[in-house]
Amino acid sequence: MAKSIIKKVSEEKKTTSAKQKKENPKTVATKEILKPSAKAKEAVKPASKAKKTEKTAETEKIKPLAKTPKTVTKKVKVEVKTKTTKASVLSVKTNKEAKKAPVKKKAENIEESQLLARTIVSAMHEKKAKDVVVMDLRKIGSRICDFFVICHAASNTQVDAIAHSVEDYVRKNIGQKPWHIEGFENAEWVLVDYVDVVAHVFQEEKREFYNIEELWADAEIKKFENVE
Repeated sequence: MAKSIIKKVSEEKKTTSAKQKKENPKTVATKEILKPSAKAKEAVKPASKAKKTEKTAETEKIKPLAKTPKTVTKKVKVEVKTKTTKASVLSVKTNKEAKKAPVKKKAENIEESQLLARTIVSAMHEKKAKDVVVMDLRKIGSRICDFFVICHAASNTQVDAIAHSVEDYVRKNIGQKPWHIEGFENAEWVLVDYVDVVAHVFQEEKREFYNIEELWADAEIKKFENVE
């Protein structure tokens, strides 16, 4: 009896398991719904293709952008080099001009005293002074000025006229005034002192007596012809 009962129980278990294995129509329907259809598969394919095309377009756009910075950097480097070379050339020029500047100032000072001496000569010739001489004292160590301008006249009145002519002519043409004047009282030897240049207007006898040309014999002497 026990064996027959055990067989029945085992057979019932087999039948229930077989029934359980048979799928419910509801589960079958859900599985069919969950399965992707052929149309869905076809829709997914072009979407993936579109993504690929978008990626390729983006990569194509990025490629030329990656090249542009290189060209820009090259141009910047060239411009910087040219600017630095110009700046270096300008600095060299300014240095050269700075070195030459003091030499030019010295030349201007020398020309100024020479111009003053020549102007005094012209002023003396205006009043027909005799034997006008310019003595260049610049090479003498113990000099008191750069130039002496010497002349003489036949009378006191002419000495006075020449000395006043020097004063007026220089003021009008150069704009300089004498630092010191002396000798108008007797008008035998009038001295017009411009510091760098000193004008000496003598009567003929007094010029021979004092003989300044021989006292400063080391000076370079330039003689001018008389103006009639």
